[in-house]
Amino acid sequence: MSINVNTQKVDKPKFVKVKKQDRTYIYLDGKITFQNIVSMNVSKSGTHRLNSSEKFESGNTKKYVVLTGFKAIEFDAKDWTF
Repeated sequence: MSINVNTQKVDKPKFVKVKKQDRTYIYLDGKITFQNIVSMNVSKSGTHRLNSSEKFESGNTKKYVVLTGFKAIEFDAKDWTF
């Protein structure tokens, strides 16, 4: 029996620093808010990866993945930072 393993190198996502902000993602059936976001990555597929300044008890930074499908985003920022 042989197993094929994908050995293709996958690049780490590149994150853009943003002024600390809350980001609210609005869906047809509700919304969700992520607090104290300090950097983010938007993939080609539209998925958003967010890093918060908040930490878990372990000391690890809180990270979030927001899949495509949201209808709008609300955030408080002086400039557009993507």
